[in-house]
Amino acid sequence: MRYNQSTKLGFLTSTSLAALIVVGLSNQAIAQCAPAGGPIVNCVGGTNTGYKEPAMMLGTKTVNILAGSRVDDAGVMGGLPAAIELLGAGDSVNVQDPTASVDGSQIGIRIRDGNDHGVSNSGRITGGITGVAIGWIATVSNVQIANNTTGVISSSGGTGVYLERIDGGSINNAGTISGASFGIDATLVEDVTISNSGTITSTSGYAIKISPLRNQATNTINNSGIISNTTTNQAILFDKAFGFADRIEINNQVTGRINGDIRLYGIRNYLANEGIIKGNLFCGPEQRIRNIGANATITGNLQLYSYSDVSNRQGATIIGDIDFRISGGELLNDDSTIIGNIYITDGYSYLTNQNRGTIIGNIVVRDSALELLNNGSRITGNISSIGSIKLVNDMGGI
Repeated sequence: MRYNQSTKLGFLTSTSLAALIVVGLSNQAIAQCAPAGGPIVNCVGGTNTGYKEPAMMLGTKTVNILAGSRVDDAGVMGGLPAAIELLGAGDSVNVQDPTASVDGSQIGIRIRDGNDHGVSNSGRITGGITGVAIGWIATVSNVQIANNTTGVISSSGGTGVYLERIDGGSINNAGTISGASFGIDATLVEDVTISNSGTITSTSGYAIKISPLRNQATNTINNSGIISNTTTNQAILFDKAFGFADRIEINNQVTGRINGDIRLYGIRNYLANEGIIKGNLFCGPEQRIRNIGANATITGNLQLYSYSDVSNRQGATIIGDIDFRISGGELLNDDSTIIGNIYITDGYSYLTNQNRGTIIGNIVVRDSALELLNNGSRITGNISSIGSIKLVNDMGGI
């Protein structure tokens, strides 16, 4: 439900200021976030003891944390405190400088309800449970988070960025987003794009976890930076049960590094890798995996189900094993190298090795059928079969 912007308070009087800000009266030297004209609040200098927009006076649109200013939640009463909490539509928070910070004992910034929210960070946002939390019970549309090159969003005990019930939005990270549980946890989201040129990390859970809002949703990760969990080796989780048409697209670009396992549930997911993936891929049915270019390397194993296909092209390398399970799949190795073994289990599968492609590992066909095209290429491992193999146009060195 959208709030009618015309009914929101357009200015703050000295009387309403007292209602909007919880003041730490015991320390008169502590600064307070204060109105700066119209629906703008500025947090200037020293330590500001929190800002919470009252539910009955939804007037704030933008909160600016200026250079040298720190906002904590020392003056916020009741519930699960956030250093900054906004409740209406069209709200935004700008941490404008590397010397500015928002430090919540539980939550750094919380924005609930309404649509069209934004957070821009060039400083530091921290929270014991969550650094930035947007969304709650009602679906929220158009959320934009920009963590700039000097920006740090973190949680020592939980999640760096938490989104819930978001329909459309983006997270653009050029700085650092980190959390003990998750770097980013996007729960029940649709048409959300995460673009990372910085670093997204976690220490105990996945660096990025996404679960879709509804059927037919598409979410996207574009990575040219680092996505990593080197402690438990968990990088990306797309958390959806089989049989639904939700999907995720992951584009790991030439400079991209994904350190940890990737688990893609659901069907028709797409992963294109031109960088380095140091981990295993566990995938549902009908996946499309593209490993493309001389820099493209997947060091771990690939486990796929039901009509998935893998393309290894243009000098790319797959070091681990490839395991097609249930109903077969397709594998193209074109002018590239597969070092691990290839397992075909159940169904009818197709393997094409061409244009000086090299398969070093063994090919094992178990209770299934394989059509193998080896054209001007090399297979140095053994080929064994409990099922059947049809060899087509062997012009290479099997």
